[in-house]
Amino acid sequence: SGGMKPARQIIKRAPHRTVGAIHAPWFQSDPIHHESDLEAAVVRVLLLAPTVTRIQHQPARIAYDDGTQHRHHVPDYLLELGDRRVMLEVKPERFVEQHRTKFDACATVLDARGVDYFVCTDREVEKARGARAAELLQLARMAADPVELADLLGWVERQGRASVRAALARGHSVPLLMHTVGRRLVFTDPALQLAPDDWLLSKDSADELPNLEQWLGCSAWRHERLRR
Repeated sequence: SGGMKPARQIIKRAPHRTVGAIHAPWFQSDPIHHESDLEAAVVRVLLLAPTVTRIQHQPARIAYDDGTQHRHHVPDYLLELGDRRVMLEVKPERFVEQHRTKFDACATVLDARGVDYFVCTDREVEKARGARAAELLQLARMAADPVELADLLGWVERQGRASVRAALARGHSVPLLMHTVGRRLVFTDPALQLAPDDWLLSKDSADELPNLEQWLGCSAWRHERLRR
């Protein structure tokens, strides 16, 4: 066969990149795409964040000026938190410095639109925390016994907040607690460890639920600069 070319060019990605999608139909109907292990870990951690109501991958192109020329930047995620909107960039800590000008410019552009710009790194969402989130989501996909689940949820709602220790003392299993947290039926501490001293918070205890800053362990980029 003479030099037949494939009809479609197969795009090869760098071998360390993993591309995939996370399905969490109890949270939103459309899957959430990711292009690296770190992005996947951050998405999984965000899927358990009390204030996040929607996650959209590569939502917009932002035009900015880096001081020498006009450029475009596509942030990794748009987060909706009720009325609040946050653009999120996921970047390994070691690469943050070289992108600082871009982050500064994009934060300024978005700030003018009333949108916060966050840069989340592997310092805030380390591998172990991403792995714990993955375990919780895996148990969220399992079926729970409806009677036991209703009993647990009723008890947590009456308490407002209850310790994991007390839940275990009531006879609830760790997998059931993980299922309820994975499904966002109750919330827990940002570390996602479900250690005995950690709390289970009912959805109604809104004033006690961690906000995005507490959950991710970082704040909007303009504050971030001042802090470093």
